[in-house]
Amino acid sequence: MSANKSYKYRIYPDANQKKYFSKVFGCVRFLYNKMLSDKKDYYEKNKQSLITYPSKYKEEFPFLKEVDSLALCNAQLDLNSAYSNFFREIKKGNRTQGFPKYKSKKNRQTFRTNNQKNSIRIENDYIKLPKIGFVKLALHRNIKSNELIKNVVVEKDTDDKYYISVAVECLDVKNNDKTKCNNNKKEIVGIDMSMRHFLVSSGGEKINHPKCLLKNERKLKKCQRKLSKKQKGSRNRAKSRLRVAKLHRKISNQRKDFLHKLSYYFVANYKNIVIESLSIKSMQKGMFGKSVNDLGWHEFVRQLSYKSEWCGAYLHKVDRYFPSSKLCNNCGIKNTTLKLSDIRWSCRSCNTLHDRDINAALNLKAYYYKEIKTKAGTA
Repeated sequence: MSANKSYKYRIYPDANQKKYFSKVFGCVRFLYNKMLSDKKDYYEKNKQSLITYPSKYKEEFPFLKEVDSLALCNAQLDLNSAYSNFFREIKKGNRTQGFPKYKSKKNRQTFRTNNQKNSIRIENDYIKLPKIGFVKLALHRNIKSNELIKNVVVEKDTDDKYYISVAVECLDVKNNDKTKCNNNKKEIVGIDMSMRHFLVSSGGEKINHPKCLLKNERKLKKCQRKLSKKQKGSRNRAKSRLRVAKLHRKISNQRKDFLHKLSYYFVANYKNIVIESLSIKSMQKGMFGKSVNDLGWHEFVRQLSYKSEWCGAYLHKVDRYFPSSKLCNNCGIKNTTLKLSDIRWSCRSCNTLHDRDINAALNLKAYYYKEIKTKAGTA
C-alpha cells in the first residue's frame, strides 16, 4: 500500500539563487496570467475553450526559456485544474466557487517542479534542484528510505522567508508510521467541537484553544494601522509590511503547532475517532466568523483524516443534522427546547444533569456502536 505525504523545510538560498528564484516566480506568474487572459478572450469571441501550451509562449516570450520548463508546465496544469474545479462546482449548483483569478506578485510566491532521474535529491544539509544546484536547507526531519521524492514546491512567503515542500510517495504506509503510534490504543473516542473550548472528548477531556489571533489582535491592528499611514513605494512602508507579514506568520505557526500536536495525539491513542460533520462555511458567515477562523476546525479535521491513515486509525464523520447535543446519552430522550446558550441541562425523563459538550461527545461515541459498527457487521 502506498500514499503521499510531504515534508516542509526552510531553505537558505544565496544571492544568486534568490535572483533565480525571483525569475522563476515571475515567469510562472506571467505564464499563468497570460494563459488565463487568452482563455477568457478566446471564449468571449468564440464561445469555445482554448487549449494552451507553454511551448507556444516560449516563442513569443524568449525569457521563459531561461527557467525550469517543468515549473512552466505545472503552471499550465494548475490553471487547467482551477478551470476544472470551477466548472465541476457550477454543475453541482455550488455558486460559491469563484472563477480562476490572476496571480499577484504581492502575495505568496510559489513554483512546482518534478523529480526526473534523481534531479531532486537531499544530500547532507542541502537539496539539489534542477537548473540551480544545491540549496542549503534546515533538515529537521529525514526522508525515509521507503519514500520516493515526486516533486517539490519552492515558496517565498510574504515575510521574505523561503521554504520548500517535498512531496514523497510512501511505498509501505503500514510499516512507515505505525511504529510511532501507541500499540495499546483505546477502542473509540467521540469528539465534539466546541466554541467555548476547542473540543471536548467522550472521556471528559476539555481542550482549550490557544486563541492565537485574539492574543495578537491588538498588536496586529497597531502594525496594520502604521502600515496604512506609510507612503506607497517607500522603504519604511516595505519595513512596515514585513512586520505585519511576520506577525501573521507567527499566528499561523502557533495555530498549526497546536493542531498538529492535538491531531497526532488522537490518531496515536485511539482506533476509531467519531466527529460531527460541521458546515464550517456557514458558521464563518454567521456571528462567530472570526472565532471559527481562528479555531481552525477545518484544518484539524483535515489533519485527523490523513494522519489516521498513517497510524491505522479510522475517522468517522456523523451527519451534521444528528442532534448530538439535544439527546440524553442516558435514556435517549431528545430535548427540543435546548438553546445554544444552554451550557448545562437536565433531562426531563431521567433527571440526569448534562454538560452540553460532554453529552454530545458521548452521543457521538454511542452512535459508533449503534450505527457504524452495526452496519459494518462487527457488532
